[in-house]
Amino acid sequence: MSTTAILFPEAATTASPLTKRAQQLKALGDETRLTLLLNVAASTGDNGACICDLTPETQLAQSTLSHHMKVLVDADLVTRTQRGKWAYFEPTTEGRSVITALGLDELVDPRLISSCS
Repeated sequence: MSTTAILFPEAATTASPLTKRAQQLKALGDETRLTLLLNVAASTGDNGACICDLTPETQLAQSTLSHHMKVLVDADLVTRTQRGKWAYFEPTTEGRSVITALGLDELVDPRLISSCS
C-alpha cells in the first residue's frame, strides 16, 4: 500500500503566483472571455454588468455565458454578486490591471449599461 504525504499542506490549497497567472492567461486565451472581460469593465451600471445585459451582447446561450463567466471568476479577473435573480459582474483590480498590461484600454467600450433591477 502506497501513502503520499503532503509535506507542505499550505501549498496544496494556495496557488502560486505563477499558477494564478497561467490560469488568467488560459482564461483570456479565449476570445469570447476576453470580450466578456472588456464588456464587464465597460459597464456603467452602479452594480456592474448584469448577466441579462451580457446575454444579448454576446448572443450566447445563458448556460454557455455562465460557464465563461465562471472561468473569469475562478481566474480572479471578475467578481460575481448575486442580487435577486440576477448575477452582476465587476472586474477585479487584477482584471483591470491585465486589461491595461495587454494594452486593451482603448477597446473598453462604455456603451454597456446595466439595466436589470
